[in-house]
Amino acid sequence: MGVLSGLIIWRPLVQPRMQGLMTPNQWIEQWCQRFWNESQAATITEMIAADGVFSGLPGGPYRGHDEIGAFYQSKTSIFGEFDVEVNEAMEWGDEGMARCHLNMTHTASGHRVGLEFACWYRLRDGLLVEGRHYIDFLALLQQLGMSSRDAFQEAIR
Repeated sequence: MGVLSGLIIWRPLVQPRMQGLMTPNQWIEQWCQRFWNESQAATITEMIAADGVFSGLPGGPYRGHDEIGAFYQSKTSIFGEFDVEVNEAMEWGDEGMARCHLNMTHTASGHRVGLEFACWYRLRDGLLVEGRHYIDFLALLQQLGMSSRDAFQEAIR
């Protein structure tokens, strides 16, 4: 808020979005549909800024199209038949957070697994510049028989 000649000028906390750019909620829906469900690899360069960063993933953070693309390429050689559903999404300004469900097939075993995950993301000019992932990898390992149900309890004793 500023004062000019006795007038109070209110400024919005969130700047108006440039016309034609996706909102964060639209962005996450498009990302999950195009990249995961339809396996459109070009989505990386179309929806992520050249200096975009993904963190919260094994081996990360991943910076830029090449690193992000290499990470996803390595994961798509281990898992396939992705089906991602956005269960909830919220946005404020150019930031958003979503809770999603992912079903996928472990290619070596043919076992279908599912997991919940959350992600926080920030956009600039309609492109992702930062994404943080929160994934329960223990649940994934348990579904693949790579960790016992009691592994966490044993680890914290």
